[in-house]
Amino acid sequence: MKNSFLIYILACVTSLFIFTSCEENGDQTIKAQPDSTKEITTRTIEDCEDCPDVHCCCAVEYLDDGPASLLFCGVYTAMIGSTCGPFSPPSPCGTVSGTSSTLSLGGMNPTRGLFCVGTGGSFRLQNIGDPVYIRITCQYNDITPDWEYIELGVSDVLYFDSDGGCFLVECN
Repeated sequence: MKNSFLIYILACVTSLFIFTSCEENGDQTIKAQPDSTKEITTRTIEDCEDCPDVHCCCAVEYLDDGPASLLFCGVYTAMIGSTCGPFSPPSPCGTVSGTSSTLSLGGMNPTRGLFCVGTGGSFRLQNIGDPVYIRITCQYNDITPDWEYIELGVSDVLYFDSDGGCFLVECN
């Protein structure tokens, strides 16, 4: 009788040890789900990988103090905008149309903004703020991008073409 009581206690202790020694599995954690009731806010290009295939990764960098507002037409910025164009710039640029997007730079905003242009595509750039000094490239993901340095007065408009190799050609 003593042996069966001892075996019973030993089985209970072993069972208790097995049940309490299990570690918490990381796969059992609850993952937060996105809030589907909130409206999606405006998005921007954060990285060159955000550009669609066969697009050049472009950047504009504000080189002055204070804020700047630049209006683009014919580029991809992942922002919701209104339609723009068609504009007929001088050669070698083709007709520019698409979605307009405003990049606000400097001040409380970043000094650099990214956008995408279809390889061989043309786009329009307009300064909608105070005079600005900027640099722009469509070879942003290259190790040594070719930058164009530009001064834009109030309401100045420039047209660019990204020749098949993402090199910017001004069409003015």
